[in-house]
Amino acid sequence: MAHDLSTELYNEIFSQIDLRADLINVACACRSFASLILPLHSEYRVIRAAGPVPWIWTHLVGRPDLARNIREIYLGYFGGDSIERLPTSLVKEVNDNDSTTDDLVAARTMAAALVEMTRLEVISWGITEEPVVSLRYQHIVLQAMTRLSPLKSLTLLFDTKFSDWSQLPEEDSGLMWDLPNLKVVYLGGNAWTLPCYQTILGLTQSSQTLETLSIPGIVLDKHHSEINLPSLKELDAGFEFIIDPNISHFLKRHTSVETLTLAFKEPLSLLPGTLPHLRSLTAPVEFLRSMEASYQHWISEGFCPTPWRICKLNVRVCLAELLTFTCLDRGALHHLHVRDDSPEEVRRTGELFTNIKHISVAPSKWILIAIEEGQTPFDEWVKLLASFKNVETFMDVGPYSPIAWDDHRLRAAVFTLASLCPKLQKFTQTICAFENSSASSRICIKRRKISCDTTSTGTGQGTVVLNGELIWYEVLET
Repeated sequence: MAHDLSTELYNEIFSQIDLRADLINVACACRSFASLILPLHSEYRVIRAAGPVPWIWTHLVGRPDLARNIREIYLGYFGGDSIERLPTSLVKEVNDNDSTTDDLVAARTMAAALVEMTRLEVISWGITEEPVVSLRYQHIVLQAMTRLSPLKSLTLLFDTKFSDWSQLPEEDSGLMWDLPNLKVVYLGGNAWTLPCYQTILGLTQSSQTLETLSIPGIVLDKHHSEINLPSLKELDAGFEFIIDPNISHFLKRHTSVETLTLAFKEPLSLLPGTLPHLRSLTAPVEFLRSMEASYQHWISEGFCPTPWRICKLNVRVCLAELLTFTCLDRGALHHLHVRDDSPEEVRRTGELFTNIKHISVAPSKWILIAIEEGQTPFDEWVKLLASFKNVETFMDVGPYSPIAWDDHRLRAAVFTLASLCPKLQKFTQTICAFENSSASSRICIKRRKISCDTTSTGTGQGTVVLNGELIWYEVLET
């Protein structure tokens, strides 16, 4: 290592490296680097704990030089990577009789540790078997979070099903959030209706940088209608049981939203120019009907609205009804999740929505009727895929009668699929039996222009040659 820089300067340089993997790579460059990075930086980028860890906060309060290296904190379980990651090399053993067993001291210690984390960017506080801190003093920790200006992502999952929330104070905690760099907020659980959390949305009201807001546990009403997030791109909101014109103004104001997820089921009159950049919609069919009704109303009022260029649509609407909507740009849609209908409606959907690449459909009445008559409509359904010229992934959940996938029939099915859909890569068909049981098979198809080899490699595997192209396939039970 060069000796023209001080240890302090090298530590400052290493502190600018966010990812632990990058730190390890730098540490491998020479022993001098390793002596500085391990463990001063390598163990102090991410803290991940399944439950309360008061000894960690005590340790970090005593070592602010290490606390400032923390970038991410994950408390509780949110899925994904659940492996605990805690510093160990420099941590002294903490006796169970340590002062941190006092609830108030524990809350103040955690708050003090957070204040020292001047580079903290991510906080994820999920479900834990025991409270991270006593609910009576939880507001002390939340108050510390309000001053973490570098914070970019905040996730809080507070649910009354998992703790005795009667310990919470009855009055509003009056949190004043000042997070100028915040980009992602997720507020889950049902505790947000409690009085002490009434100002929690204050963390978003003045945010100029917030891009993702997920608040399924909060009912937006007229009290939140003045929220203005100019950079918002992704919104996941409940909007449950609300009939309030202010919600229309809320959606109208946020013109930058590209991804929208709603549970809203009441009729809603949208204002002209609402959600002009919407590209992905997950919502009940009632909201899509409100979009269509509003679109037709704008036309009757003399406006010239542009159809929504939605690329990804996840709405349980029948294809027959979907085909009547004029508010959607049919050429823009490439990801469709709907309920299927008659074979004719499926065919028309493929012809009118010509750019669909991914399609997922739910059970239909015509398949049920076919089963009652002793038919197997699978082969007929495969032929309907020819209407979707650009489909790459197809997933169907239908009550088909069981199909015996012998090698001969499997090769014939793959040949038919590959012939009718030249871009198809994955085909999933789920067989739903009537005894509340189900089985599914996922056929993975890969196309390779290599020497032809039509030898089967095992049960449920093989190759098919089509127009000089080798089609390799495998059936995976799911």
